[in-house]
Amino acid sequence: MPIIDERLQVIGIDSNNNQKCISWKIVRENEEKKPTLEISTADSKHDEKPYFMRSVLKAIGGDVNTMNN
Repeated sequence: MPIIDERLQVIGIDSNNNQKCISWKIVRENEEKKPTLEISTADSKHDEKPYFMRSVLKAIGGDVNTMNN
């Protein structure tokens, strides 16, 4: 069963809780070739609150209370 619609996503956050996201589609021509990446979503501002980044925000001195609003 082939894997379909794989994606690599990177989310960045700074101490002011500014966030950016970019993702790539993982393309596999066949089982013998190495996968390649195609950009699928350009850099965008993330309006959602990535709660999984709360510990990162705290570690870089950001205000984690901004995640509660």
